[in-house]
Amino acid sequence: NALTMSGSLTVCDVLVRSRGKTEVVNKLKSRLCLPSNHPVVPKTSIVDHAQYMDLVRCTMYWLSSKQLISSPVSEVIDLFVECHSIAVDLPIIARYAKSLASKYSPLSALLYTCGLDEKSGEFAFKFGLPARTSLMGTVMGVIPGVMGYAVFDPQITAPTVLPQTIADFQS
Repeated sequence: NALTMSGSLTVCDVLVRSRGKTEVVNKLKSRLCLPSNHPVVPKTSIVDHAQYMDLVRCTMYWLSSKQLISSPVSEVIDLFVECHSIAVDLPIIARYAKSLASKYSPLSALLYTCGLDEKSGEFAFKFGLPARTSLMGTVMGVIPGVMGYAVFDPQITAPTVLPQTIADFQS
């Protein structure tokens, strides 16, 4: 989703300018309750997805051409890839959902508006709750001030993400 990616890249631009890549990555790992030496997915596995990286670069250069970012393009892309390289499992995702639910977080607003990509509006209308899915079968949900949760179902894929997520929330 180009809108979601634009938002992510814009946030990376702000973070590069204000804190620098190393501090941001360490803060993210800390927020996820991970040690600083926590393993990462080899960056080559992300960078090798040529179509995805083409979209990242294209979006980044478009943002730059509209003067919506001010950091060097390569630094922003590097932070974006680094953040996407942190290896996480279901308990880590559940802890993160719990931390989002425990206090007001602007990230909850992002999850609410674009956590389910183009289906976010429908989900928000039906449930009024922030959620995020991955195409790898993970659904993370937040009930602000109450709880966060994460579930994994290998049957969840691109075409079934919203119906399965709705079924998960209804049960």
